[in-house]
Amino acid sequence: MVRLSRDTGPNAVPFAFAMAYCIRSGSAPLEYPQSTSKMLTQLDVSQNILTRVPSEAIRDLHHLLILNMNHNKINSLHARAFQGLDTLEILTLYENNIVNIDAEAFVGLEKKLKRLNLGGNKLTSIPQKALAILDNLKKLEMQENSIKDIEEGDFAGLRNLDSLGLAHNKLTQVPLRVFSHLTLLNSLELDGNNIDHVDPEAFAGLEGIKLKFER
Repeated sequence: MVRLSRDTGPNAVPFAFAMAYCIRSGSAPLEYPQSTSKMLTQLDVSQNILTRVPSEAIRDLHHLLILNMNHNKINSLHARAFQGLDTLEILTLYENNIVNIDAEAFVGLEKKLKRLNLGGNKLTSIPQKALAILDNLKKLEMQENSIKDIEEGDFAGLRNLDSLGLAHNKLTQVPLRVFSHLTLLNSLELDGNNIDHVDPEAFAGLEGIKLKFER
């Protein structure tokens, strides 16, 4: 494990295994030794005070597989925020303050990204245009947001999605054909919403699905 912080005390962890646990203090820029960039496969910048994705600092991490940005203060994802991370498979942004996702936010991630966690943010709708290019995505977590409506087309493009988490939002309805594009879906979480109407054809085509639906 690599501990990428200013801590040089007895608890600092030496470089090893092309992994990184990165701590950022105050408002200083995100920095790490350039010598690690060619081999870095995991980067953890969780539990910090980042207000935006540090695109310039991470764009040359061409072997990165996992990026953990949980528990920061990011309020939006700008266009091409992750460009250059074309090997990334897991991106977690749980519990930030994200209210807006640019239509081109995930450009560059379409080849390899398999898991995306946007849970615990402040989204009020599905960022359909941003998600549409992620045709290799298998798990999408959007629980604990403020999403009020879902509609047909919101998940178009996610043809390989296996698991979708929409628990603990503000949904009141599950409309016709809203999941019609998700032909490989096996797990769907809708618990903890205020759903009072489900269209009879809402889950048509989702054979063998594991559905979590209690209020």
